Amino acid sequence: MNYTSLGKSNTTYFVLKIANFVLNKIKVYNNQMRPEREHQAWEMQKAELKEKCAALTDNDLLCVKGTEEEMIAKLALKLGKTKEEIYKIIKAI
Repeated sequence: MNYTSLGKSNTTYFVLKIANFVLNKIKVYNNQMRPEREHQAWEMQKAELKEKCAALTDNDLLCVKGTEEEMIAKLALKLGKTKEEIYKIIKAI
């Protein structure tokens, strides 16, 4: 093995290490930001839902992680719609 091929191999190795490091940092950042983005999206959807259905209150649209199904059932009951209809309304926003 000559010196030139050793140099290229080392350069490739370090470029791959740096790329891997950067990708890991991006994954960590995305995982940290996901809940914030989801919260912002839900806040926007809530505002539009309240515009479309004046009977809804902030309390009706309070969504705690893990209780989404319960909230959808309450909305369906309050608005006289099925759960599927509520899901379609939310997805349309």
